[in-house]
Amino acid sequence: MTTVSTVSTVSTVSTVSTVSAGRVVAGFAEDRTSRAALDWAGQEARRRNAELHLVRVVATRAPDEFTAEAPGRAFSAQVELHAHEALEQAAIDVRRRVPAVRVTTSVRHGAPRRVLVEESRTADLLVVGSRAHREGRSSRGGTAPRGELFTSRSDHLATHAACPVVVVDEGAHEGSGVVVGDDGSDSSRSAVRFAADEARLMDEPLTIVRAWWFPQDPFDPTADGSARHGSGQAALEGALTAAAQEVRAEFGEVVVDWRLVRADPPWIALLDGASTPRLVVVGSRGRSAATSSILGSTSRAVLHALPGPVAVVPAGCVVRTAGARRAHPV
Repeated sequence: MTTVSTVSTVSTVSTVSTVSAGRVVAGFAEDRTSRAALDWAGQEARRRNAELHLVRVVATRAPDEFTAEAPGRAFSAQVELHAHEALEQAAIDVRRRVPAVRVTTSVRHGAPRRVLVEESRTADLLVVGSRAHREGRSSRGGTAPRGELFTSRSDHLATHAACPVVVVDEGAHEGSGVVVGDDGSDSSRSAVRFAADEARLMDEPLTIVRAWWFPQDPFDPTADGSARHGSGQAALEGALTAAAQEVRAEFGEVVVDWRLVRADPPWIALLDGASTPRLVVVGSRGRSAATSSILGSTSRAVLHALPGPVAVVPAGCVVRTAGARRAHPV
């Protein structure tokens, strides 16, 4: 990978007023990554001055049938009672760590991924752990076969949710900066806007990254085809400059830069940097099985390979910026 060029833009700090709270929804499943997700969601709700709603789903089918559409047998009353108790204890833990946040809870019945998609329709943000059903692994970075990666809860939510989705693994999250992938699509423009708002909330700089790669031409005297594609590179640089200017216009206090990185596959460009980001943001282009295959080359790879929290902004979802109601930065 070679970083082609970098342009930085800095603007003055503006004051922000506090208005009505938003809503962050976190799924809870009593595994380690769900607990890590609750920690992250609690801090995010504090930054957003938002309500945090914890959801525990009691499945209405056997655990090995989560991907089926037809309802199955109900779990026992004892299992449901345990779900209520575990969720209330989780809420107590969150309130202890972030007392400024209003925490609510609900236990719902149904298929977990379908329930969480429904919850996303009234949420500003949905936060889940990275554990995937039927994969035999506890977090991102595993070696499950590619076909099994596509059955995970996080993949489904990243494609179908009505709001941005943050997937949190169980590792340490001590990175710096917010990094967002931009490929020029409508979904990536929404991702850039969401990432800029997160950078403002976290008081972190934002880096907009685009990957480019031109295959070698045996008739081109240069090794990388740059003689044929110099104008294309210039166009990409111009698009990144425009994206940074749009961020500066809407999110005045955010420090923005951009990177144009030679990388194949494209998602590797998001790893090109001296430090691990505090948050990585990507867009998702499709909601159907056919169109979501586009996600496989970039967003799904990011979701499963990169360390730290990853936010996916599904195509067509509503991005509600929270900076105007921020009460607790960082």
